[in-house]
Amino acid sequence: MHLKHATLFLFSLLMLACGGNESESAINEREGLGPLTDVVFAGKVDGWNGDTRDGVYWLQNEAGDPNDLRYFYTHSSGKDKGQRSARIDVFTSEMHPEGNAGILYGYREQPKFYYLITATKRGSVDVFKREGNNFDLIQSNSINTAEVVRLEVREHANKLSVLANDQILTELENENVSKGLIGIAAFGPGKFGFSNYKESTATDNAALVQEPQTNLAHKSSIVEKPNNELTMLEFIDPKNGMVQHRSPFPKGWRYDNNPNDQLLLIGPNGTEVYQSDSGRFVYSNDPFALQSARQMGAQTAPPMPVDEFLKQQFTPYMAQKGFKLFNQFPLPKIKDIWEIFAAGMPQGLSRKQFEVIGAEWEHQDGTQALTILVLNIMQNQQFLTWSVSANELYSAKANYKQSKDSYIYAATNLDINPQWQIFMNNQLLSKIKADKDYFRDQSKLSQAQHIGRMNAILSRGNTSSNTAKINSDILDISHAGFLNRSDLVSSGQLKSINTIAEKSVISNPGTGELYRVDAGAKNYWVNSDGKYLSTDNVLYDPRTDLSISDQQWERFNIVQ
Repeated sequence: MHLKHATLFLFSLLMLACGGNESESAINEREGLGPLTDVVFAGKVDGWNGDTRDGVYWLQNEAGDPNDLRYFYTHSSGKDKGQRSARIDVFTSEMHPEGNAGILYGYREQPKFYYLITATKRGSVDVFKREGNNFDLIQSNSINTAEVVRLEVREHANKLSVLANDQILTELENENVSKGLIGIAAFGPGKFGFSNYKESTATDNAALVQEPQTNLAHKSSIVEKPNNELTMLEFIDPKNGMVQHRSPFPKGWRYDNNPNDQLLLIGPNGTEVYQSDSGRFVYSNDPFALQSARQMGAQTAPPMPVDEFLKQQFTPYMAQKGFKLFNQFPLPKIKDIWEIFAAGMPQGLSRKQFEVIGAEWEHQDGTQALTILVLNIMQNQQFLTWSVSANELYSAKANYKQSKDSYIYAATNLDINPQWQIFMNNQLLSKIKADKDYFRDQSKLSQAQHIGRMNAILSRGNTSSNTAKINSDILDISHAGFLNRSDLVSSGQLKSINTIAEKSVISNPGTGELYRVDAGAKNYWVNSDGKYLSTDNVLYDPRTDLSISDQQWERFNIVQ
């Protein structure tokens, strides 16, 4: 099946938050911390320094711990929970790039729980969740970089709206909303400024509960419907003629009708959406199973985290096309969608997991693009199978936001044809059975061949001293020496190394570190544990030796 029509295509559509404008009131007003005025401290406390100047409370982390966190909260009345609002202006100009500051929401002590809605100097608004001993980033939204960012939270019964500069970023809806205490927080290195802190209820202050502009299209629980008229586009699976899914798009969008290219969607004003994937990789810690996969022609490689794939594989690919990465962010909602879809597919003894990351790019000609990378990993008893799919939207800068918003809405309102899914499930079950039988037979054959080769090696004895040494190096790798810090050699010691009998100096090609090892070999290989092997066989590569290829090996240079 062509990449364009793979099942993966269904859920790699993007949802992304875009930037907003800085609030003018956040610049002009300096009203201090309101109910937090008597809560925050002045002076030095536990490595933090607090100081109020010109209506701004400045909090500086001098503890030397970049992970240290400081928060303050008020004890608002419990009867108003579900109707509360709170806002704060965060000054980012003196923040460290790794610092975060903003609103503490839903704080409770036992069991420990809270959300942090924070602004950064990098131009993002991040949402963190602390639950027990777990502290996780659950969402990151890109905004226009500004020296002052107004953050706000608004409760609507069991929903929480999160705003930045008067524009909705996201909505949270769960059992933790409308519980706990509210305040401010900062963590990481640097200096953080706070001003204009206000708390209110739905009946207290109309200014805090007025309807905001919805400039950022992604929300966790709902997505605003585009203003223009929508139509349901049906995607037909060319392999069986069935409707695969339907999605609501504004007028002017259509699926590409050429099944032999990677162009997926065509939108108004030249917007195009392409789809590709990395191909499928297979990996196993069992050398016999790994060899069986290779005999079947499978690509074999250990899995790579999706952020590393973005950095090592996708960013160079985009750079060749003239695009520069300017933002990346996690997409937990897309991950949830994949997991829900996977739960409806045959599982057997396999386990499936997903990693999803979004990225934004800009070309010097003004074209903007956004990409979703989805890492799909399936683990069963013997094999781990993984791939990375990519959906790429390209649009002129003037039309980028509208195209992106339409794409987001379609992604979050996608309707799968259950009859098509049943058909695909039945096909998958048949394929799983066929693959299982083939891999089992090939594994048995591979193991028998390996035992035969090992016996043949051992039966040759000592017919050649060189051959015996090479075989000994390979078969007795567990007895090889280790590179210890005590083996480090300075460049100044190189002149005297010749006076030390039976020693050579090898160099790490990445770091330049020099080590003293036993002499007498032409090649030295070192793994990630510092274990090394030596051999005169220039053709031997431990990365292709199935008995030890699951380790990370690197050839070191012989310096002397």
